Amino acid sequence: MPVTVDQAATYRHSEEWLRLLESIVTQVNESVIITESLPLDGSGPRIVYVNRAFTATTGYSREDALGKTPRILQGPETDKWALAQIRAALSEQKSTVVELNNYRKDGTQFYVELSIAPVTDQDGRCTHYIAIQRDITSLKQKEAGRLALEQSRQVEAKMREMEKLNLLKDEFLSTVSHELRAPIANMKLALRMLKTTGDRQKREDYLRILESECEREGSIIDDLLDLQKLEAKTKQVAPERIALSSWMQALVQPFILRGQQRQQNLTLVVGNPDVICTDRLLLERLLTELINNACKYTPPGETIAIEVAPAYDSRPTIELSVCNHGIEIPAHELPRLFEKFYRVPGGDPWKQGGTGLGLALVKQLVERLEGSVSVQSKFGKTTFRVVLPQQCSALMCEPETAL
Repeated sequence: MPVTVDQAATYRHSEEWLRLLESIVTQVNESVIITESLPLDGSGPRIVYVNRAFTATTGYSREDALGKTPRILQGPETDKWALAQIRAALSEQKSTVVELNNYRKDGTQFYVELSIAPVTDQDGRCTHYIAIQRDITSLKQKEAGRLALEQSRQVEAKMREMEKLNLLKDEFLSTVSHELRAPIANMKLALRMLKTTGDRQKREDYLRILESECEREGSIIDDLLDLQKLEAKTKQVAPERIALSSWMQALVQPFILRGQQRQQNLTLVVGNPDVICTDRLLLERLLTELINNACKYTPPGETIAIEVAPAYDSRPTIELSVCNHGIEIPAHELPRLFEKFYRVPGGDPWKQGGTGLGLALVKQLVERLEGSVSVQSKFGKTTFRVVLPQQCSALMCEPETAL
């Protein structure tokens, strides 16, 4: 059949268009590979075209690549998951984009972002696949360097944390050893004096010292065990409804009587809400430690004020405050008050007694009850404020539980 003028013009236009496309593909910096569409199994589809960027990046010449399959770029560490993603896309004649580690002709690795798309004829049948490879080796190296640097920083941070923990452990063991040995030394001394004295009054005094130091030793051990359970969150929490006014009156009464003997004035004010749902024993231990601490540092003639009032938060809360007049705590020392075995500078720990664990216990008890604790000290007035939820989220009280 003779070719018409219009058809000849169309052919010339198509050839010019193909030459233009080939010129563009030849000059681009990304590697371009065109393969047949079949076979997908066995050796895979053969390469029918590669551009200059492909030969420059991979080291394979056009003669090396044509008639081969893209598998010449694969090696022992090529990502199997990415290859499976490519095979799945080809089997469904869909486009896909993957990141892949390939191998050059000399065996060195490089990383590419590989975009594959099917090429169809006029009838919609897939005849070829075109793949564009963008070399991302430098990006991967930078990412690997960044990750290595981050991992190195994390390792250094962990090592510093371990060193800090080891120092804290050594300091803690040293302090515990001292605190446990002191009562034992006092008991040994009292026992020796008991053996050498025949004075009845002195013997009674030494027996009282023995009893006091035994209690002190037991208190240290109990406090340490309680701290360990609270820090490990193994101490069980038992919820119940508490009528604060009557409950706190009973709790504070012994302190009021002892305070009268020391010429200390204890006051208690309980406002609304009067009923909360929390662990009775943990709350009792918390308040006992705070009041004991206030009594130790309050001189005769001064007042210890205990107050319960509503607080304002995202959920219903109460504020428990214990305020005493005694020594003023420097602002820079306030954050240390809740450390184990910490004692206020300027105080006489032997005269005031205690294990130095009370406020550390307070902090753990407050956290166990889902609350917060803060302290202020100014002009000899020190106030501890504890904010607790009216009902802990982890605690569910039965409505019919008796108060």
